[in-house]
Amino acid sequence: MLAVCAADPYADDLKRFAAAVPVVTYAINDRSADVHAEKVVLGIWESEITVRTPIGHLRIITPLIGRNNVYNVLAAVATGLSINVPLKVRHSSLPQPNSSMALGVPGIFLCTPKD
Repeated sequence: MLAVCAADPYADDLKRFAAAVPVVTYAINDRSADVHAEKVVLGIWESEITVRTPIGHLRIITPLIGRNNVYNVLAAVATGLSINVPLKVRHSSLPQPNSSMALGVPGIFLCTPKD
């Protein structure tokens, strides 16, 4: 199985190289990808992503912030799709707001007072 970001400049090369295995594509803006974001709301505390897959859609609210983490969430959903993990299980496997997984590495995101 191969999950390929459709926006990757080498996506077509990767798909050709892995022609013998199932390939699932994911993207934020490319509606032709197998897994894509229909709506993305990026906040300072969380990201809200509406994801469309060939077997349905799901709404994910995660403490993983930033566009790079939207890609990470889409890659996780695409990987789950490729191995037939039900959407509900995929959603519950992602870090949820206020969970211990949401805290991440201390000091990476730090709120400081404005001077």
